[in-house]
Amino acid sequence: PEAAEALLDQVLERLERRAASAEWVVLSGSLPPGMPIEAYAIITQRAQATGVAVLLDTSGAPLKAALAAGPRLVKPNRHELAELVNRPLDTLEAVIAAGREVLNRASAPEQVVVSLGGEGALFLSREQALHARPLPIAVTSTVGAGDAMVAGLIAARLEGCSLTETAQLATAFAAAKLTRLGPHLPPPEEVRALARQVTVTPVD
Repeated sequence: PEAAEALLDQVLERLERRAASAEWVVLSGSLPPGMPIEAYAIITQRAQATGVAVLLDTSGAPLKAALAAGPRLVKPNRHELAELVNRPLDTLEAVIAAGREVLNRASAPEQVVVSLGGEGALFLSREQALHARPLPIAVTSTVGAGDAMVAGLIAARLEGCSLTETAQLATAFAAAKLTRLGPHLPPPEEVRALARQVTVTPVD
């Protein structure tokens, strides 16, 4: 516990030093063993108090705790969202309804993005619900595709994209990663070309 507390203090200290030059902080993955469940919530509160937006991509108790801290953007997969709302999400309509619940909570995020594996992804705001279809590509490895989508979401927000453009770019990032082994994406122009091929349809 002492080591975990010291580690969290180090993270918060580095966050304060970097906050002036950052627009977004990504909190992604499971917490290290021994870290308090509220660690992401604490980091979210501290980051957003300095004006830095937070994208949250985690699951279970850390997701539930951090949501109360009001991250700007949340990206669960279908299973993680089902665990959060404590019911199965067997249909697209059920996933949308669960995402809407998150958007209507106190300290709610601006957007909820739900990755659906082979079915693509849902991009939800209070005004829109969009379904981005997966691209027909040859899959080399699925490892890192979710992280690539997160990178695409941040890239889209930095560029001021609309929700439709965000869905296209984030889906293209994930699709581009599926074609490669290791922590690499194709050159930007290839990713942009993929984005133009992504079909996005309203599902409200």
